Amino acid sequence: MTSARRGALQQVPSPAVMPQFQQQSLRLLKMASAELHTFVAQELERNAFLERANTGSANPAAGLPRPGAGAGGGVSPGLPAMAGGGHGGVAGVSADIDGIVQPGPSLRDHLISQINADFRDPRERTIARGLADMLDDNGRLEADPSAAAEALGCDAGSLDAVLGKCRRLDPAGVFARTLEECLAIQLDRQGRLDGACRVLLDNLDLVADRETARLSRLSGLDEAELLRRMQEIRNLDPRPGAAFGHDVVPAVVPDVVVDRAAGRWRIGLNDDLLPALAVNRSLYAQSRGRLRTDRDLDFIGNQLRSASWLVRALERRRTTLLGVAGEIVSRQEPFLEHGLSHLRPLTLRTVAGAMGVHESTVGRAVANKYLATACGVFPMRSLFAGGFPCDAGERSAAAVRSRIRAIVESETPAAVVSDGRIAAILQQDGIRIARRTVAKYRDAMRIPPSALRRRRKRATAAGQPRVGDI
Repeated sequence: MTSARRGALQQVPSPAVMPQFQQQSLRLLKMASAELHTFVAQELERNAFLERANTGSANPAAGLPRPGAGAGGGVSPGLPAMAGGGHGGVAGVSADIDGIVQPGPSLRDHLISQINADFRDPRERTIARGLADMLDDNGRLEADPSAAAEALGCDAGSLDAVLGKCRRLDPAGVFARTLEECLAIQLDRQGRLDGACRVLLDNLDLVADRETARLSRLSGLDEAELLRRMQEIRNLDPRPGAAFGHDVVPAVVPDVVVDRAAGRWRIGLNDDLLPALAVNRSLYAQSRGRLRTDRDLDFIGNQLRSASWLVRALERRRTTLLGVAGEIVSRQEPFLEHGLSHLRPLTLRTVAGAMGVHESTVGRAVANKYLATACGVFPMRSLFAGGFPCDAGERSAAAVRSRIRAIVESETPAAVVSDGRIAAILQQDGIRIARRTVAKYRDAMRIPPSALRRRRKRATAAGQPRVGDI
């Protein structure tokens, strides 16, 4: 060991004890690829016994569990993993790590700083951080409540309590699930949320269409006061998180790649995202022969254990991620073949039971990870969703949202369908769903109400400028 290298080692404190190593292992499992890449680079710099492996990355087929018997019909046997980086057949997959580093401050950074300051209870702070990770670019929380609670390892009551506190953070309106909730939070912050305003928020399609006569009857407001309240609502920000957007949209680099060859699904990890690591035991042996004091010997022993632990933890991360991906593929074959409308209901608990691990482990494995398929690149967490009762069993919430979008996209200026009519169409398809649920999903997909869609289509057909929404 060179004197410069030894001096650098001596400045590094001893690593944590084994229980803390286990906590760190769980933290590595949850890390996104960009964050893990930075962490590994720092470890390579500070630990002399950690080095890049000379051999190519391995991805043995034996590491991927076969799908369980409960996977459903039509499961391809074996589900072999792909060799190497596993990019076969999927176009547009890039391993450029710079493409997924998002420069500048983000909405998440802004919220996390407030969460760290305002949440004293460690468990509530963890839940709040998880909810912040689920927000879209507009600050909207689109995750299904039950799925969010399951992913964060908490009960519905704890989630609602933390969510209520999160809605007090700035900017006002973040963490809302719908446009109505977003605007209500802002009005409440101003002390302006009363019964009349709630009526207006429940009828935003009428507000957008300036149906003052009907709104006056519903709210009990005279015309002057009604117009003032409507203007107040128009002055609110329907997308409070958009101000934190970035000019450069980072490329999404998938962690897992799935394709089909010879009638079988192949699953591979995008190993190019991380260097393969090894422990330099010969350097340790040389160093141990030269050092004399117990302090120095203890130090390099700790460094060796730290390097060995990291190599094992990264391999465990790979194995877990492959196993989770294998279980997803075995249960979501219709989605892989036909697209999002065929996504089946799936829970973390189901996959965890098949793998023999705790469901929180599966939640960490899919957090901040992406899966590339022939249908596109999807967040792995989005492939877990609750279901709706259906004549043929169950349909996933994502499949129902896809069907709602398809119905809206098929509209014409003369035939724009209301939320109630969409619910009726879905019920004809065998999906039992309420009108308010349709409205919630439509708003979460940022699809305007039927009255506004009708007016826009008529204006477009007449060659007139499009009237903006609220």
